[in-house]
Amino acid sequence: MTPLDPPRRLSANRTRRQIIAGASVTASVLLIGRQAAGTAAVNQPTYATGVAAQREAALPATAPTLYLVDAPECKWCVWWDNKYLADFEQSEARARLRFVQLHAPRIPDSLLDIAWPEADRWARDAARDHRLHGTPLFVLVREHRFITGGNNARFGWPDEYWPTIRREVGL
Repeated sequence: MTPLDPPRRLSANRTRRQIIAGASVTASVLLIGRQAAGTAAVNQPTYATGVAAQREAALPATAPTLYLVDAPECKWCVWWDNKYLADFEQSEARARLRFVQLHAPRIPDSLLDIAWPEADRWARDAARDHRLHGTPLFVLVREHRFITGGNNARFGWPDEYWPTIRREVGL
C-alpha cells in the first residue's frame, strides 16, 4: 500500500456520498416540482359554468356569494357533496346567489393563500376573523360583509347555513 491509497479511498467514499446526496436532492426537487404542479391544478377555484354561469351573470351586484372550501382528504366534504350538492345546485336559492368552490390541498390549508384567489381573500379574512377554519368551510357574504359561515356539514348546513342562505336570497 502506498501513502496515497487512504486519501483515494476517502476521496472515493466522499464521491459516493456526494453522488447519493446529489441524487437525493435531485429526487426531492423533482418530487416537490411534481407536487407543486399537481397542487396548482387541484387548487383552481370552481366557478359556475353553463346555465349557472349565465344566471350568476344576470344577478345584481348585491347578490350574496357562497364560498365552499374543500380538501381531497376531507370525508365530510365528500359526504356533503353526496348528500346536499345536487339538491343545492337545483334549488331556487342557488339560482339567486353566486357559488364559488375552492380547493385546499389539505384540510388545515383552508385559509391559506393557496386556496383563495387574491380577489376573494377579503372573504377568507372575514372567515378568519370569525375563527373559522377546516373543511368543508362555508362562508356566506354579501357586499364585502360576512353573513354566516362554519365547517359543520352535518348539522351546520341544514340547521344554520342553508336556512340563512334561503333567507338572504328572499325565500
